[in-house]
Amino acid sequence: MTLTAHGLGTIELLNPGIETAEHEPVNLSPTVASLAGKSVGLVENAAVLLTLIRERLVKEYGAKVGPTHGKVHYNRDLTDTERIDMGERADVALVAIGDCGSCTSYTVHDLITLEQLGVPTVAIVTEPFLPLAQGLAEAMGASRIRIAAINHPLYGIEERALHERVDAVVGTVVALLTGPQ
Repeated sequence: MTLTAHGLGTIELLNPGIETAEHEPVNLSPTVASLAGKSVGLVENAAVLLTLIRERLVKEYGAKVGPTHGKVHYNRDLTDTERIDMGERADVALVAIGDCGSCTSYTVHDLITLEQLGVPTVAIVTEPFLPLAQGLAEAMGASRIRIAAINHPLYGIEERALHERVDAVVGTVVALLTGPQ
């Protein structure tokens, strides 16, 4: 909306809300029957968290270590090379972390990118940013994405608290990747 005051100039007001333009629905990749033998890829801005989760999936569910693509900065897209690598070498994937506005939007974007490549993917977000992640996904035509929420905050916590968050989310991640759509 634009407001013009007599002799004082023009002020443009912006609405930071999510606009829901028409998008083609994003079809999620089918879940896998089991994680045994499946390659777990990571796209991360939270290396320690995702590595710990993947280690648990390997140890307890027989998964394999897949490709890892760290993000120098959370607000960049995967490169063509990274997308090809994930599409070819990851059977399933984890993306993280949604614990602020910008990183949540890119986490959702990365998840949708991987799903479109045929890789069932779970996004990890902190609880306060779960509604934002769900709203963004819906606005992008992907209302049924797989999201696992953990306690906030993630950064600046003790190692014990990080392990507690991993303990609390592993079952959800497994259920989202292996359960019914």
